[in-house]
Amino acid sequence: MFASTYRKARNFTRYIFRNILYLSKRLRVTNSLDIKGKDVILFYLPSGEWISGGILSIFFLIDNSVKIRPDAVVIPFVLTKLQRYFKTSWFKSPFFIFNALDIKGKLRQSSNMVIHVPECLSEQFFDSVKKYSLEDITRRATINILNQNDEAMPMAEVFYQNKSLCGKLTMTLAFEANQTKSYPFLDMHQITLSTWFYRDKNVFSDFEKKEDICIISPDYHPLKDKIVNKIRSEMDVQCIEIRNMPFDDYRILRAKAKWAVSFGEGYDAYFAGTIANGGMGFGVDQDDFRPPFIGVDNLPENAFCSYEDMFRGIVERMKYFAQHPDQRLILGKKLAAGMAEISSPELVSQNLDNYYKAIGI
Repeated sequence: MFASTYRKARNFTRYIFRNILYLSKRLRVTNSLDIKGKDVILFYLPSGEWISGGILSIFFLIDNSVKIRPDAVVIPFVLTKLQRYFKTSWFKSPFFIFNALDIKGKLRQSSNMVIHVPECLSEQFFDSVKKYSLEDITRRATINILNQNDEAMPMAEVFYQNKSLCGKLTMTLAFEANQTKSYPFLDMHQITLSTWFYRDKNVFSDFEKKEDICIISPDYHPLKDKIVNKIRSEMDVQCIEIRNMPFDDYRILRAKAKWAVSFGEGYDAYFAGTIANGGMGFGVDQDDFRPPFIGVDNLPENAFCSYEDMFRGIVERMKYFAQHPDQRLILGKKLAAGMAEISSPELVSQNLDNYYKAIGI
């Protein structure tokens, strides 16, 4: 209990010190920001810092926007009176996080403007726009919904009720599987970007040289504890759940782990990233996230049709892959090649460039 209290006090002290340190920089950077007559690309972030793959994906888009639109002003921002963070603390990035309330006057001087908004923050964003009377800014901008997880999308009514706040309303997708869905509130058909994590790399190493570690995604599921306990007891491996871990530490752990289990999207970085590193990832097949090269009636041996199926069969499949390296390599190479075709830094960058061309930036 004392240790926990000490950590909380230490983290709070660091938080206060960091914000005091950035207060002068905030004023300096905000005052020096030159937007007048320029194209502006904004990325809306949560008011409190989140540790998630979605944030890493957004920062990859921020970084690439800078590279492919060098004449535009690219700004990650929050929209709140009390700004809680100015830089990311769990991964390194050069980007200063602005507060839209500090630069609203400058934003009104921009030329073309696009505001990227994560799907799960859409309703909050529109509410904040109305709360802080920023409608004149958003009505001259393209509001783009970053649909990284269609299950987190608000009801269509949210967009219909707030569409008058948008100059144009668009959507980009992380997953091709959602390309056939209908979003009638949009002003143009959705565009697939795919996804990649900021500063991520796939470094392959031999399975036999890896450690008996199984990475566990932080997502919740009612059967999660039973599945993890079964793996731990019957496979004699160390199961490590990725929670509040700096991204560089996660990458190092993923590179040396033999196994990974996703309790989230299924075909995500825990699944695919571990395979690309030479390990074997497992997940549950889901319609919204299934890659186009995987058939619903012909799932790979490391994908399950349900969590009940995973509980019954995961240990058996792990033992099979451990005992049959040839089959593991064949499947791993097949999945890695398929994932590389639909998710790579180059592909996301090209798709992002196509999106900006489509909206005139």
